[in-house]
Amino acid sequence: MSIIGDIVEEVVGDSDGETIGDIEIDIDLGGSGDGGDAVTDSGDEGDSESGSGNSVGGTIGNIEVDIDLGSSGGENNSVTDSGNEGNSGSNSGNGTGSDSNSNSNSNSNSSQGDSPKQYVFEVDGNRVTSMSELFNGTLRPLVIGENDTVVVEGDIIIHTTQTHFGDHITWYADSNKDGLHTRHSELCVVSDEISHKPHTIPAIIDILLYSSTDKDDLLAVREGDVSFGGLGADRFVVREVGHLKIGDFDSSQGDELVFDLGLGLTSLEHLVSFVTGVTYNNQDLVVSFGTEASVTLVGIDINNIGLNDIAVFS
Repeated sequence: MSIIGDIVEEVVGDSDGETIGDIEIDIDLGGSGDGGDAVTDSGDEGDSESGSGNSVGGTIGNIEVDIDLGSSGGENNSVTDSGNEGNSGSNSGNGTGSDSNSNSNSNSNSSQGDSPKQYVFEVDGNRVTSMSELFNGTLRPLVIGENDTVVVEGDIIIHTTQTHFGDHITWYADSNKDGLHTRHSELCVVSDEISHKPHTIPAIIDILLYSSTDKDDLLAVREGDVSFGGLGADRFVVREVGHLKIGDFDSSQGDELVFDLGLGLTSLEHLVSFVTGVTYNNQDLVVSFGTEASVTLVGIDINNIGLNDIAVFS
């Protein structure tokens, strides 16, 4: 079963028809021409409109399913709306306005494409006095927290941030010696005082990389950077709420998507209960969690990925 089917089955629940939340599923398998708008509205007012395209729709529990099989003429667009007011656009569940189309993975750094974020540091001795992000050719100052420490060791910048679970350390490297740094790796150091509290702290205490090797890697997935794995069985670790993108997830190589947020997630079922939309367009799978978060897997076959490729730690 594909991940689409897995999520549908998970949310629909047991044989009594119990459901958790409202999910929109929009699958676009492409068409042979310029045609066919498919519009589905599952708002409280109960209106439903379909364009002239070749589409199949239906409802399973509280899940609206709209499958666009393409058509032979017109524009081949698909819009689904399940907000309470039945408004046009791509809103999901109780009027929350979650984006369920192929643009739901957009973020403030989308104009930079797949290039990693770049940073500039002002240094005084072995201390960093300021840091900025290079965005579209312009430096944007970033705030160094009052309890943060940012130091220089050789060609490496080390940024330590205090968190609710202990310290979070990020290493930045200037591989091209051009004054522009990129994130190299990160590590969570959990305080002994709260290490006994499962699901509220990160479970993975190993270093996460931002660039892959040919081995089995632990890779950080962060907003603004497209995460790429290597030839091994890589674990893509999600540690923040945002719009995230993975460029080459391959379950056939043993890749795994790991949620280790430290936000109290207790199970895969718990995670799925927050899903508000699933779209699959041009081989990009986008899973949305309201308007503030999504995970995009680029260029995958949905028949080759399922919930067994996902792990939830916290």
